Amino acid sequence: MKIKSIIFDLDGVLIDSKNIHFNALNLALENYNPSMKISYEDHLKKFDGLNTKKKLEILEKEGLDKNLKNRIIEKKNEMTTKLLEKKIFFDMQPYLGAGIGISYPHVEITGTSSSSGRTYDYQSTGIAYQILGGLKFSIFENWGGFAEYRLTFTPLEADLKGGGKFESDINNSQISLGINYKF
Repeated sequence: MKIKSIIFDLDGVLIDSKNIHFNALNLALENYNPSMKISYEDHLKKFDGLNTKKKLEILEKEGLDKNLKNRIIEKKNEMTTKLLEKKIFFDMQPYLGAGIGISYPHVEITGTSSSSGRTYDYQSTGIAYQILGGLKFSIFENWGGFAEYRLTFTPLEADLKGGGKFESDINNSQISLGINYKF
């Protein structure tokens, strides 16, 4: 087998798994000895950064049956995989949308065959429609990102100073990529 690539991830760069490991261990403990579940405070003070075997050795000193160790490790690994799959899938959320509104563009037209003046003002020109679709995702903590496609259709009908009308349809397609911060 030829290795094509290697991904090196320090926890929190690509995915923050600290809470996933905390929850997975507690779900495993719940199956075999619910009284040994770890509080989040204890997790941060005593267990953070330790592998599962070390955590279970500490819990053995506090009364966990050492014969359950291998079963708890297997269950914890199973729950970690499930939670990671769920996090990766649910951290990427597709969305669709549609909207309708009023078009109020700035109309700037000078000297047409049907008008003698210059039209230079904002006008209500009708209804505008849009549809959009995208994907939003978490990067870390309060930071996230998005990729979005938006299609806007605006039929314009503007009155010109000096008489006449201007009619046109505007179709606008755009792709947006960005980051966001949740307060």
